[in-house]
Amino acid sequence: FFFQAEDGIRDFCLSRGLGDVYKRQIVSSLLKHEQKLSVTHCRLMRNIFQSDRKLKSKDEYNVHIGFRVFNSIRPIFSRIYSGCTKTKYVKSIDTNAAVMCSFYGAIQFPPAPILLFKDSELLASGTLLKPDPLKVILRRKILTGYPFKIHKRRAVVRFMFFNPKDISYFAPTELWTRLGLRGNIIESVGTHGYMKCIFNDLLKSNDTVCMNLYKRIFPVWPFK
Repeated sequence: FFFQAEDGIRDFCLSRGLGDVYKRQIVSSLLKHEQKLSVTHCRLMRNIFQSDRKLKSKDEYNVHIGFRVFNSIRPIFSRIYSGCTKTKYVKSIDTNAAVMCSFYGAIQFPPAPILLFKDSELLASGTLLKPDPLKVILRRKILTGYPFKIHKRRAVVRFMFFNPKDISYFAPTELWTRLGLRGNIIESVGTHGYMKCIFNDLLKSNDTVCMNLYKRIFPVWPFK
């Protein structure tokens, strides 16, 4: 393949002979598996000159990886935590911290630069990470319940679950409240989803009891 590079890399075209090469050219080839699809990950940072624009997950972007261009890609963004192999999905990025961008694309091996465009504007840049379909991206969901009866540190909470079997299944999961308390489920009460809980301090009637649940998610499949 010959890539025209007079004013930057534009597109590729099959060469019709050396006499047809009248501009500066880049000659390149693909490695063994670089025509196969996989989950591509990259580490991005926002363009400081476009700080007023948010990066939203599942929006359409044009991604430039080295000399290869992927159009109408709908990536998902997730926060990177040091010392942790998992990342947490976020709906949008409005900070200048480094984030991970994941999407389905042709396999390409690092190192390679990444440019993220939308409406011909450069929104972010970064470096390519190794393709890894086993990378875990977690999305958090919060279940909420409300105190029904309170006795010191103990309380009966309702409206978080509506089935006693669900309460038994999620009993080992830690609870927390909007006012900063921590607690656990003791047992189910009745048949309508009420549950008896205990907390590390006195629970107030205007507090909200919450439970974090996490689900593994994948990028949007780009082909219909």
